[in-house]
Amino acid sequence: MYKAASIFITCILFISCSSPTIVNQKTIGGNDKDEPQSMCLTNDGGFIVAGNSFSQKSGEKLTDNRGFIYSDYWIIKFNADGNIQWQKTIGGDNLDFARSIVQTSDGGYIIAGESESDVSGDKTENCRGSSDIWVVKIDSIGNVMWDKTFGGSSTEICTAIKQTKYGEYIIAGASNSNISGEKSQNCHGDFDFWVLKLNNRGNLEWDKTIGGNNFEYCGAMELADDGAVVCGTTASDNTLGKMKIHPGCFVAKLDINGNLQWEKVFRNWGMFLGISRTTDNDFVLSGFCDSAKGHIWIVKIDNRGENYGIKLLEEWVMNNHDV
Repeated sequence: MYKAASIFITCILFISCSSPTIVNQKTIGGNDKDEPQSMCLTNDGGFIVAGNSFSQKSGEKLTDNRGFIYSDYWIIKFNADGNIQWQKTIGGDNLDFARSIVQTSDGGYIIAGESESDVSGDKTENCRGSSDIWVVKIDSIGNVMWDKTFGGSSTEICTAIKQTKYGEYIIAGASNSNISGEKSQNCHGDFDFWVLKLNNRGNLEWDKTIGGNNFEYCGAMELADDGAVVCGTTASDNTLGKMKIHPGCFVAKLDINGNLQWEKVFRNWGMFLGISRTTDNDFVLSGFCDSAKGHIWIVKIDNRGENYGIKLLEEWVMNNHDV
């Protein structure tokens, strides 16, 4: 059994590069391990947190877990003052881990993560392999509208979910399954990037496997031109798409139909863990590079994947860029 841990929410006001000021903070949890994974601001001025809970009814947790000793999705909605408005425990009879949540155009929310549960609790489909991507759509007060399971015969891991301007959904993650279940392409090596597009009812429109002869892991995803830019790391050293790849930080762009438009490897051992679209329609990637000092680094690229330069985080701040 895990040692008890709580979700700790801190709201911090950033003003340029000055020292941050704590505006509000909350410790929220039950009698076991609780961990936040994703947070987004909501249209009413509050925010919502998706995480995982091993706790039974205790502390701020109002309901028992579906799987008793296993974790469930734990969704908590806060108002602008940081007070809990509502919360929901969503899961099946095995391990369920929420990874990403965003507010949807209808005022509800879409949640994506991983599940090892078969049909039970809130889970309406059996697991395809050892772990699948599990997507849950809830309304504005947390009621489950629908859920969908996506995976192959082995293991799938979820990184992020986004809603497009057309109301569809793009999911990014990783998979080491061959053709099976919803997986339409074989794994190229070990784990590969796995990107899926769903319609507004959660039905699969397409999936894309991106990888080389070794290991790839997706760290983040951002929407772009009705498709997506995905980034992470690669340990492969063979040909992928239109280029010869080498181990390093990896980024690729897919169009609206899942076709690979370009890919880029920065030959530096490490991993991209974040990506944001800039006001000038470029992208800023953040992650770490494997050096003796373990630097955090930032890369800005344009819409074609060309980079404007690489900065270590401390250099970026010293040059008065906003982080």
